[in-house]
Amino acid sequence: MLKTLIFAVALAAAVAAATEVETSPEAAAEFEKGVTAVNAGKLDDAIAHFEKSLDYDPKLTVAYEWIAYIKMQQSDTEGAIAEYEKIVQATPTAEARTTLGLAYINVGRYDDAITVLKKATSADPSLGTAWNNLALAYLRKGMLDEAESAAEKAVALDPDNGQARSNLGSVYIRRGLYDEAWDEFETARERTPDDPNPYYGIAEVARYRGEEKLAGDNYLKYLELGGQEQSKRQRAIDWLWDHGRGAEIPK
Repeated sequence: MLKTLIFAVALAAAVAAATEVETSPEAAAEFEKGVTAVNAGKLDDAIAHFEKSLDYDPKLTVAYEWIAYIKMQQSDTEGAIAEYEKIVQATPTAEARTTLGLAYINVGRYDDAITVLKKATSADPSLGTAWNNLALAYLRKGMLDEAESAAEKAVALDPDNGQARSNLGSVYIRRGLYDEAWDEFETARERTPDDPNPYYGIAEVARYRGEEKLAGDNYLKYLELGGQEQSKRQRAIDWLWDHGRGAEIPK
């Protein structure tokens, strides 16, 4: 899950920034050499060039993002998080803290995530992504009141945010409010049909309602769309095997 979420953030940010960054000629030259090395698959050389670009310009945060991306490719999760921490130190924006919070969530550092995400929402209360990530951190900690409040803020800021609605739906499931959860997951599925999480939520509600075929269909959809959270995958697979649908599980 960390790779799926963090790679996308790092690479998208890095590609965008590469065309817009303003820095010294020396830093720009080393940065370009780093990108060329990445494209050639020479990841260690790329890190060396990006680090040299940072020697010339310590606020060239896109270089940290590339280094983080490479470290994720090398399965160095803590090393990647350290690079995101450097971004926050260099440019302590709400957006940087939001990305770091997501990284913390995906390695189970929920207290750290809550701390940094609360700073993000304080710095920019209109940043829906920060509220959404904060809701997820609270949810993982089992802090349902706080998770519900943060998810409601995220939905209010961006009603089309399927992830925020899925988080709110997950809170409702934990509270036993299955009708409310169903509404949120259905809306999330409509808004973000390629996100596996609404389908998992719908499957869970259908399961509690005793609608076995609907539960199975949506568990399968979660797996087909590449749902990455291991506990959810295992729960879906176990249920499908137990209900005679093991042959349909995607390989």
